[in-house]
Amino acid sequence: MQVSVVKESNTNGLGSKINDVLNTYSNKVIDIKISGAYDGNNEIFIAVIMFEN
Repeated sequence: MQVSVVKESNTNGLGSKINDVLNTYSNKVIDIKISGAYDGNNEIFIAVIMFEN
């Protein structure tokens, strides 16, 4: 399995980075996990994208 992680401070940027990763790798996507957090001042979003080898 191959894994790529992207991090962004807004959802629009996260979507763009996810699309960049999906366009870069031609492998079949197994799963995408997305998580976000807000600390009262800042938001952060992370996506973990898993591909077949």
